[in-house]
Amino acid sequence: MIRSHPLSILYFHGGVKGYWLGFAITILYTLSKVWSQNLRVADIYQVWISSMIFYEVLQAILNQGLFLWTGIQLFFGVSFLLLVVKKKQVLWKEQLLILYTGGQALFYSIHHNLLSAPMLTYLFMAIFLVIALRKWEVLE
Repeated sequence: MIRSHPLSILYFHGGVKGYWLGFAITILYTLSKVWSQNLRVADIYQVWISSMIFYEVLQAILNQGLFLWTGIQLFFGVSFLLLVVKKKQVLWKEQLLILYTGGQALFYSIHHNLLSAPMLTYLFMAIFLVIALRKWEVLE
């Protein structure tokens, strides 16, 4: 069915297995881009934090979340994003990513969603980026 109508994959939810399969494919795709285009892993931090901010704000808007929490998360995220962009040292970027992920864990634990799929995704992606940074790049 998918072969005859390839756009139907856009509407496929996939459940929990599909979610984590998509996450694994995203990691493999990121690795291939890092290797093939000589990208720096530290620069991917900015993109990852931006996507986290975008997801959280969009999630709050679509689910009619509290404006106060959305504002706090947006302020928190943009502040960290500006710090990551401003810092030139790779070690600072790594530490800010870990601190931001910890802050997100605090927000999720306040809402009793600490072991939710988005939070686990943030955690696993942060671990992946830190390992990738330490393995493929020299810390300044």
